[in-house]
Amino acid sequence: MMDTALILSDLYGAGYKSSRLAGALNGIRDKTGAFCATLYWFRRTPDALHIMRQEGCSNTPHALDGARRHGFENPRTLSAVNPYDEDVQWLEDSALPPQLNDRIERWQAMLAEVQMGTFLGARIACGAQYELGLALHARVGGGGFDNTARSLLHELMPHVRESMGLLEQAERSHHEKDAVSSAINKLNCPLLIGDADGRIMHVNTAGRQLLEELRLLPFDSAQQVPCGHMASGNLLHILLAGVENQGPMELRVQQRKLLVHAMPLNDDGMAQGEQAPTAPRVLLAFSTDDVMPAVQTEQVRRYFSITPREANLLVGLCNGLDPASYASHEGISIHTARSQLKNLMAKMNARRQSDLVRMTLSSPLGIFQLSN
Repeated sequence: MMDTALILSDLYGAGYKSSRLAGALNGIRDKTGAFCATLYWFRRTPDALHIMRQEGCSNTPHALDGARRHGFENPRTLSAVNPYDEDVQWLEDSALPPQLNDRIERWQAMLAEVQMGTFLGARIACGAQYELGLALHARVGGGGFDNTARSLLHELMPHVRESMGLLEQAERSHHEKDAVSSAINKLNCPLLIGDADGRIMHVNTAGRQLLEELRLLPFDSAQQVPCGHMASGNLLHILLAGVENQGPMELRVQQRKLLVHAMPLNDDGMAQGEQAPTAPRVLLAFSTDDVMPAVQTEQVRRYFSITPREANLLVGLCNGLDPASYASHEGISIHTARSQLKNLMAKMNARRQSDLVRMTLSSPLGIFQLSN
């Protein structure tokens, strides 16, 4: 049987490895002799404690997910029987008012179908709007809970509140990092984040594709570069040069001109309590002189409110064509191409042909990957 110290270790360890929360609930279940132990996150309203999230031990029936969706039917979550209090509060079916007996019996019958019997619940406030609840259920026909179970829950609930606060902070930080990584992956500009030790922290999709073309990364493009992977060869030299030399660099790789712009990443935006990295980090942006701008005709048409033919001309100009070569490519007369160009410049309030290209490439159109 798991002792209390190990239960606490798993509760606080859940912030580092979420599966340890189930281990803590398994320990609570075994130490109290319960059939299952389930942890609930509640949002308090004038009517009820609404279930926002729940985590169970390995015995908690999956059918309980359906009970969560119908939580409004659960008389145990009514605010009237769960008054706000900063101390640990208890709830048992026997303590509910008689007028709720019919609803309790229906709820008990539903839980009995998944072998959940006698109930003992403890809850603790996390501010005025949110609470945490720990529910024990005995197996149907297995009797109730003794004072040992009550003492354990009373001892654990303040730790549950503190440890789950740490878990939510860790999850929030993880989700924020995932959102940043997802946004970087959608950018059309090839990017790499690394440090002065030669570790690759992140490479976005465009960066991975370009670096593989240049044979700077030996990975399959379908796979992610693992965080912390050590750069080698030419890529290591580029990364270390970027750490030492801020700004633009020009290199020759695989007979292609590679432009690299290095920007140091300081720690001003680090979350409170987050430790500074041991090595300086740098963001590298890559480009080659043979890559065409990533703009699509339909995107251009919608963004600038122009006709499909004008949009097609504008994309051609961005790809380096002049009116004569565009007319030849499209099989139209130079007069038609110049007429479209004149209309396009009027609509976009451009004085020169170069203004059209500048306005298009400086717009958000070329920022994101074409699939996005």
